[in-house]
Amino acid sequence: MKLNPDLIAAEWVAYAQRLGPGGDLHDVRDADRDGPDEPEQLLITLLIRNPAGALEVVAAILKLTDDPWVLSYLGAGPIEDLIHDDPGLLQTIMTFQPADRLAVALRDVSTTGLPREIRTVLDRVAWTGRI
Repeated sequence: MKLNPDLIAAEWVAYAQRLGPGGDLHDVRDADRDGPDEPEQLLITLLIRNPAGALEVVAAILKLTDDPWVLSYLGAGPIEDLIHDDPGLLQTIMTFQPADRLAVALRDVSTTGLPREIRTVLDRVAWTGRI
């Protein structure tokens, strides 16, 4: 089966919006949630098995939404996982557009345990809001 980053991105964004403020899953504990979390699980599987495919989905998500909550969730989740698994991927991620959306996402990446040069880049983005 061929990877369809746009379809995965659309499903992931819809799922993330349900988790965000105003979403029907926002105040529901993880263990009490009914309904599928396939978009989340699919992206987690891609992060583990196919980082290049996960990068394609992340790029598609950035093009699809400007929702600050979803972008923060993207940064603190998939982008953070990609960078922590392979700090060298930050160089590729920094080329993604739109840059303003990417900056919002990168502000929520935890820098704990990352090499100093990676922390420096992420801290600069967090402080300036620019790539």
